[in-house]
Amino acid sequence: MKTFFTAAGLTCLLCSVASAQWVNVTNVVFQTNPVQRPTPLPIEQRPFSDSDLNECMGITMMSLDRNQDDPKIRRFCTSEFRNLLTKGLTPEKDGVCPLDCDFRYDSQDAPPLVEQVGPPEAVDQRWIKVPVRMRKSDGSYFAKVWVYERETALMRLCDILTFVPGSERSTSLAKELSKLP
Repeated sequence: MKTFFTAAGLTCLLCSVASAQWVNVTNVVFQTNPVQRPTPLPIEQRPFSDSDLNECMGITMMSLDRNQDDPKIRRFCTSEFRNLLTKGLTPEKDGVCPLDCDFRYDSQDAPPLVEQVGPPEAVDQRWIKVPVRMRKSDGSYFAKVWVYERETALMRLCDILTFVPGSERSTSLAKELSKLP
């Protein structure tokens, strides 16, 4: 009798496995409409990654260590900001540049002491801002914020904001350079 139940149980088990395989539809592939597939966000709208933040921090530090006329600095600018910088740094007929000071430090003298660079901050998934705190030779402090945006999948400098000490007001280098003839 025990063997009968064992044989009957084995037969039921085999039947259930066979029937389960018969109704298994997980391997069926249904054709999907390509329009219904979720499309990835354009690169310009993707969230910033840690590598984007680190890239902006590195570009800022590299730019502070070079001469303002170094072509490597302009290579890391958006096309619009690069054109503005070129216009501001190109001497006119009298030999004077329209931008009358080093744009990185707002000074014609020795560069100020850079006390702190960063940390970078993502703002509205449009920009990454890297603050730079500097101290002039007279001991006064000022801050600049290097603003980056994504251009052709790379992070590029698009503006440098200078903050007036003791206030929340800032001046935009891009705005000032756009006023040049």
